Amino acid sequence: MKTFTSLKKLTALGLLAVGTMATSHAQTTLYNTNWNNSYDNWIVVNDVTDSPTWDNRGASDGIEAGNTKDAGSEEWIVSPQFDFSDGSTFTLKFERAQSDNATPAGKLDVLYTENWTGDVATSTWQTMDTDITNGLPVGWDGGAGYREYTKVLASTSATTRLAFKYTSQSGWSDNGTPDNSDDDTNKNRIRVKDFVITTSGSVSQWPLPYSAAWADDLEDWTVVSNKHASKEWAYKAAGTVFMTDGKREQDDWLISPVIVCSGSNQKMISFKAGWKSAQSSNITLYYSTNYAGDQSTADWNEIEANIIPGSHGYGFSGSSLYNFSKTIDLEADAVTFAIKYAAVTGTFDDSQNEIRVKNFKVEEVTATSLEDKKATEVTVYPNPVREILYATVDGKAQAEIYNLAGQLVKKAPIVNQQINVADLNAGQYIIMINHNDNVTVTKFIKK
Repeated sequence: MKTFTSLKKLTALGLLAVGTMATSHAQTTLYNTNWNNSYDNWIVVNDVTDSPTWDNRGASDGIEAGNTKDAGSEEWIVSPQFDFSDGSTFTLKFERAQSDNATPAGKLDVLYTENWTGDVATSTWQTMDTDITNGLPVGWDGGAGYREYTKVLASTSATTRLAFKYTSQSGWSDNGTPDNSDDDTNKNRIRVKDFVITTSGSVSQWPLPYSAAWADDLEDWTVVSNKHASKEWAYKAAGTVFMTDGKREQDDWLISPVIVCSGSNQKMISFKAGWKSAQSSNITLYYSTNYAGDQSTADWNEIEANIIPGSHGYGFSGSSLYNFSKTIDLEADAVTFAIKYAAVTGTFDDSQNEIRVKNFKVEEVTATSLEDKKATEVTVYPNPVREILYATVDGKAQAEIYNLAGQLVKKAPIVNQQINVADLNAGQYIIMINHNDNVTVTKFIKK
């Protein structure tokens, strides 16, 4: 990790002469998630034996619950804790839809508690709304079947948790056609996606886990344009920002709000990035613990340069974006991150490039957060293992091994599909493998 002070290597006086700074609209999004490939620290609870649980449906479809055949069910998913005590107005928004039957046996309620005990049965719940999918059209319809739900939150507590509760008294019954038929009697599934909490107040410091909302604009991120102000970081779409160079040399920074990164656990920064058609420019990620509104006088620590690999393909579809994830040692009460767009070689040519960044996140590395990373098709064996652990990866791959407290204990390349773990103490570990722009996470036991 590189550190430089006051951007002297980039000639601070020159930057002050030509630099322009723009701060976007006041922040309104307190929290957002679409449960992209994880539960984002939400807690899934199933109180009925052998009934389904909330299921993660991936980046486009959020989470899903449904009833089961010939049996009742009660399925909860409980949010992280929120602080609603500052006197602002907080509003809950999300999309919901139902499928299979117009008169389902299942229903979805929205609740909150101010005294979470770790158990849905012993916590005191207040009902915000009940049966909120009743009367909706039947079918996901490629996203057209979703309807927005909006509600002002009544809670003013600093220890509030929200919850979705799906219940089905009797389940569904087979009508004689195959069990997956949509016309089975009383069969029902519901989905929730694009969950957002907005606030009428301002947020001076953001706790972890942090997700950049970028819901309608750059919100409380700051743009610093040190070259040509006509081309600078801008909002593209929900959760996505972009920068294009206009065939001119650029030195543009996109700077985050203050994020609280206290705590001894390592911090993981992750996002998706892609480029349009030319490799003339790239992005570098930094952090600062003393940024005070002037980018040119802060001390910036380089996390990683030229983040998009030169071998990575072009395009902005979901599968074309590069999945960046970096774990660092960072313990500070006030941290600011920055994404810098600049020419790869320091000079520029006649090739225009556009780079997009999507789903920027900062979170603590814990056993839970690691397991939330959705596994790909890589297999790790044998398990348990004594010396050599094998991973079915092709080409270059990097392994990071953590203990169950989330501490990094070993980092090494995977060579010939092998990594030597003989030096580890006996016990359980979590291995995170970065390969082909993907991340695989799984547990193993060292004998």
